[in-house]
Amino acid sequence: MKQIVNRQIESQAMNRMDPASPDKQLFRIEGMHCGSCVARIEQGLKQTFPQLTDVRVNLATGQALLEGPVSPQAVLQAIEQMGYQASMPKQTGRRDLSSYGTASVEVQAKRNNEVRRSRFHLLTAIGLTVPLFAMHMGGWHFPGSGWVQFALASVVLFFCGQDIFRMAWQMLKRRNSNMDTLIALGSGVAWLYSTVLLLQGASHQTIYFETAAMIVTLILLGRYLEAGARRRAGEAIEGLMQLQPATALLLRDGVPVEVPVQEVTIGERILVRPGSTIPLDGMIQDGETSVNEAMMTGESLPVSKNPGDAVIGGTLNQTGAITVQVTHVGADTMLSRMVELVEKAQTGKPAVQRLADKIAGAFVPMVLVLAAMTVAGWVVTGHSWADGLTAAIAVLVIACPCALGLATPTAVQAGLGRAAKEGILIQDTDGLEQAHKLDMLVMDKTGTLTLGKPTVQAISPLAEFSEDDCLRWAAALEARSEHPLGSAIVKAADQRQMDWHQSDVANFTSRTGAGVMGTVEGRRILIGKPSFLAEQGVNTTTVFHKLDKASQKGQTPVLMAVNGKAAGVFLLADPLKPDAAEAIQRLRDMGIKPYMLSGDCKETAQAIGKQAGLTEQEIRANMNPQEKLEFLKDLQRDGDHPSQRRTVGMLGDGINDAPALAQADVSIAMGSGTDIAMQAAQITLVHGDIARAVDAVQLSRAIFRVIRQNLFWAFFYNLLAIPAAALGLLNPIIAAAAMSLSSVTVVLNSLRLRSMRF
Repeated sequence: MKQIVNRQIESQAMNRMDPASPDKQLFRIEGMHCGSCVARIEQGLKQTFPQLTDVRVNLATGQALLEGPVSPQAVLQAIEQMGYQASMPKQTGRRDLSSYGTASVEVQAKRNNEVRRSRFHLLTAIGLTVPLFAMHMGGWHFPGSGWVQFALASVVLFFCGQDIFRMAWQMLKRRNSNMDTLIALGSGVAWLYSTVLLLQGASHQTIYFETAAMIVTLILLGRYLEAGARRRAGEAIEGLMQLQPATALLLRDGVPVEVPVQEVTIGERILVRPGSTIPLDGMIQDGETSVNEAMMTGESLPVSKNPGDAVIGGTLNQTGAITVQVTHVGADTMLSRMVELVEKAQTGKPAVQRLADKIAGAFVPMVLVLAAMTVAGWVVTGHSWADGLTAAIAVLVIACPCALGLATPTAVQAGLGRAAKEGILIQDTDGLEQAHKLDMLVMDKTGTLTLGKPTVQAISPLAEFSEDDCLRWAAALEARSEHPLGSAIVKAADQRQMDWHQSDVANFTSRTGAGVMGTVEGRRILIGKPSFLAEQGVNTTTVFHKLDKASQKGQTPVLMAVNGKAAGVFLLADPLKPDAAEAIQRLRDMGIKPYMLSGDCKETAQAIGKQAGLTEQEIRANMNPQEKLEFLKDLQRDGDHPSQRRTVGMLGDGINDAPALAQADVSIAMGSGTDIAMQAAQITLVHGDIARAVDAVQLSRAIFRVIRQNLFWAFFYNLLAIPAAALGLLNPIIAAAAMSLSSVTVVLNSLRLRSMRF
């Protein structure tokens, strides 16, 4: 069954989790200012490289994610030919946190330089525009004042606004256009028209140098504010990277030696003192403590840790000194994976943004045509060229594909950062987009609704077999199983200090969701569900009364047979998670119907399900992985309306949940579960807290609510502003201020997600 499960989810898991795939490449792009830039780059790359299966350009992050066999150098060259600057991270494939940190420092330094340069140009523009505005509007004129205005405006446009005109020129050479084209045309036409009038001896009242300068200054102000807001939206990755300390106390011959974390290898032991950050993932070998995992899981209360418990790198050791054996280093640590997943997800693009980008791609050419029609309309109706140009300039400046391009990615960016702080890892935007319209959520029982740490409550041997014999043989066989019930049996044997390790085991076979079998000390042993043993020819009628009694108490019976004869019954109990019932009620309040699927017998599943607040109709028992998969398919098909399809989510943690996770519209895995379940899932809950699954859905709804608000504002703004500008109802200066304000408003609205409360 494991092989079947692996084949079912291999392709999907690799696409979601393996950033080292040679067909996936990440590029950084500079020079994008609006949605039309995004659309142009995406369309250009698809036309140039037909072999690309997916191209996603993100305005907010300044990144492009390409999927398909293509040369990086060819992509860089193609992007540069479009008029933009492109680069790749120095290291390709999976990178550990140190390489992320190095890249982050380089990017951060570059951003800081850009911010300083932008601030200098903005302050210079303000310093020159204020006296220019005062000279024109305040009646401050003197001989040669027109030429002073010309000089001041020229510096503002062609020095302070040089990036705008440079990009517009690059677009023109390639017969393209973007937001810079509109701004350059608007301010440039005003400057050129004023220069011509000045050469003809016009008075200072009839020239528009202050309009040209004010347009550029307001655009620079808007971009400066926008850049700061966008940077705050993308702080999630930087915040995560700062969690890992640079060094670790490596134990060498029992003596702690401080070394860089990059030098620590798997299996080595490190000392973590109270008040120190745990540098790497590992397992406690010695010592007891409490760990603050809030920075990784969102859990505010410290978690008690004892020998044998796992600890996560980046969390804070609070009370006791512990010795930790390192289990994961480099790119395999939880912190590195979180950083990587957040960065990849931020580059993703929901379908709603792809539509907005298509509109923005055609937006700029439409505005250029509309501006020309505005001039012609004013002149034809008997107005002066000056009136027509003023209205056309306002049209060029007021048009705002920037807001369209930023509406979705800034919201997604801020939302993903908020999710990461709560221990919710969203691996792709498809799952995020589906989660906000979820109709039903199907949950596994063991390890999802329950703690996933069952304990053996009782052992009832049958016939000539003793309790110790049953436990020793079962532990030897179950040690090779990955099921939580098997682990509980092994733990019970260890607590009794049984020497099951010496037992010879051969021919081990596992049937996922049913049981295990093998040869132990020459005896053929079967352990699992009564139905599984019955299939193997074991008579189970003699234990029916024990099974019924256990199931009614919510205990899970595991039957054991030796050489084809029933040998004993293990009664195990797995307590319900404390927040399970509350989470179920929250789902109902959100209009989402919950279901619980379990491989346990009906009586046990019903007992646990009712404790969680589920009705009898919402509980399914005796289900194997294939039946879980088929159940999800049935839910997705609406019997009353075959043409419609319900949106169904799956929450699970084990191998037997992987097929259903791969089938679900929204797949959520517990971080405490198996790797194969997390690979099949779109969303991973680091702490394995079921309440976080509800938080993820709530956050998805909040993100798309903000996206709809942003898109409404962007479309509504242009719908009203462009006609008003064409009719001469907006001064170009007011138009420039409104255009800048629209982009800043969209970004600030998205930033509200950073402080969202669940």
